[in-house]
Amino acid sequence: MGQEIRVQYDEVREVLQQLQAVTQSLDVALPNNVSSQNVLETMNSLHEINEALGHMLVAYQTLVLKSVERTSNSVDQLQETDNLLAKAIK
Repeated sequence: MGQEIRVQYDEVREVLQQLQAVTQSLDVALPNNVSSQNVLETMNSLHEINEALGHMLVAYQTLVLKSVERTSNSVDQLQETDNLLAKAIK
């Protein structure tokens, strides 16, 4: 029980902000009309795959942003608890 856990709150928040910025800047737009003048079945399949990939990227982006928000809230709560415990010990 003699070990101490130290959280560098500012560093954690900075990394979370960087992750949020990178995730928000992720370009999830894919070409919509690859097969506009092409009737090949392969092009239709490619278009369907691109659509599915676009939906997955948007879902991934949403999940990462929610994770960043929840982690940030957890860090805030951890710091608040740490401060309250430190005051109680003094």
